[in-house]
Amino acid sequence: MDTKNGIFLVDKEVGMSSRQVDNLIKKKFNLKSCGHLGTLDPFASGLLIVFVNQGSKFAQFLEGDKTYLATLKLFSETDTLDSEGVITKKVDKTNYNSEEIIAVLNSFLGESNQIPPNYSAIKINGVPAYQLMRNNENFTLKSRQITIKNIKLIAYQDDEITFSVTCSKGTYIRSLGRDIANKLQTVGHLNQLERIQNGHFFIQGAKKIDQLSEEDIISIDELGKIFASINMDENLFKKVKNGRQIYLNNVSDIVSLYYQNQIIAIYQRKDLNEYCSKKGFYYGN
Repeated sequence: MDTKNGIFLVDKEVGMSSRQVDNLIKKKFNLKSCGHLGTLDPFASGLLIVFVNQGSKFAQFLEGDKTYLATLKLFSETDTLDSEGVITKKVDKTNYNSEEIIAVLNSFLGESNQIPPNYSAIKINGVPAYQLMRNNENFTLKSRQITIKNIKLIAYQDDEITFSVTCSKGTYIRSLGRDIANKLQTVGHLNQLERIQNGHFFIQGAKKIDQLSEEDIISIDELGKIFASINMDENLFKKVKNGRQIYLNNVSDIVSLYYQNQIIAIYQRKDLNEYCSKKGFYYGN
């Protein structure tokens, strides 16, 4: 399989949109297509998974919980809930102790409902919310269920709270910062945000765009090994390449199927030992 099929692990810099990252990588490596998993706002930095060509077929299998380092600036709120927005509210300073802040952070553990930021890409009647905001149109975003798996205080100094958080897909850390400030009976906005984990991948394995080379592509064949994998004989290969149902014993709910060291398909358990094709990668005859 073409080695230009897989993912890059990019350490995105502040000031660059996720789409700009895609475009720069596409141009740098002369790629047919490029996209990303889990958008990072321009003010944020950190791990961005960028799909290369057929690597996008892995999107549904790679996105998992995400971990961030965030710094919340108290006593001032912006319209975007981050440092790029216009300040809309300021309040007098209040003194807190670490125990008070830890108690508030811990109150967000588990499942809860969160209202996304108005400046977000969520669409209302086909129009992104951020565009409606720029057009001064009135609208209300519905709350959505999120899960906070872990949240810890890293530092509290002056008017800034730095914390780490591991959360489910769809969680807005800008909204979390707003809600933390509200529980402290004040206002706030994020002035720093770094993603350090997305699913199976960590920031330690990522590189800045100017440091990337073709050798840094994690190929489709490598990606498949994240899951339980089976090397098929010819009989099973003939079934899998045509997307037929198969029967397997004692493997995980998701399994990668290989033939001659090349990933052919990803299958998912349907019932007991019965598995169905979820995604195919075979381009032969």
